[in-house]
Amino acid sequence: MEIRAWYIPENPARRFLLKLFNVRVPAGTRAFRTHQHIHFEIALFRAGAGTYTTARTAYPIRPGDVFVFASNEVHCITEITAPLDLMNVHFEPRFLWSGSGSAAPGSELLCYAHNPEFSNRLNPDTPAADRIRALLRETERELTDRAPEYETMVRVKLSEIFVRLLRGCAYGDTLPVNQTQLRHLDAIRRATDYISEHLTEPLTLAEIAAQAQMSPNYFSAVFRAVRAIPLWDYVSEQRVAEAMRRIDAGTESMLTVAMQSGFNNTANFNKTFRRYTGRTPSEYRRHGSAILY
Repeated sequence: MEIRAWYIPENPARRFLLKLFNVRVPAGTRAFRTHQHIHFEIALFRAGAGTYTTARTAYPIRPGDVFVFASNEVHCITEITAPLDLMNVHFEPRFLWSGSGSAAPGSELLCYAHNPEFSNRLNPDTPAADRIRALLRETERELTDRAPEYETMVRVKLSEIFVRLLRGCAYGDTLPVNQTQLRHLDAIRRATDYISEHLTEPLTLAEIAAQAQMSPNYFSAVFRAVRAIPLWDYVSEQRVAEAMRRIDAGTESMLTVAMQSGFNNTANFNKTFRRYTGRTPSEYRRHGSAILY
């Protein structure tokens, strides 16, 4: 397996808002396993063939295919009949509304849910799919060249991808406007920023809820309504993502990775890591990100 990755921020040892990576994966059959993450994901298959399996459907993979997965949507490549060459973009929803060139207020809510009838595999023969493929390649060039304001350009291109999904792919059709989500979005942003800044420290519900200026019980209910995930599942997924970044970045011992990612012991670390990736930390260290897709 070969992997080449770009990050925003650039240093992969820091928690990233966006990661774009190219990976080549040899042919083979894989068991379906629960794989999900808090990042929104867009994948472009340049070559190869196989099967992408979700909780509901098994999609064939063909060259040129674009797949889209909302935050915490289960997905797994279960078969590779011809070696895959794919580009994969992961980003935290808050990347869309941070900094200049950000998307319209509330648009990041689309990262958490989509129309139940939306096909994760875009219809390859539509103008929307053509444009999204082009935008993904342009995003890759921006990250490769790093011209002035490249982060802004990446954000603009991802925002256009969202517009194309809405206009040409029925991504958001039938989704009702959730007033609870919109009303409390800023408060949940403050809380998630706090979690990110203090991820490796012991966290309590009371201190997180205080960032949103809510009571703990009310905050827990609002967080789930806005982020479509329980608070502590979100924290655990963030810590697993931090552990993956540390494993990718260097040669720290697994004990150090666990402690520096916010886990209080290796047993809890191993159990949680496997729950969200389907692999042990040691398996991930041996094989890298490619084993997860």
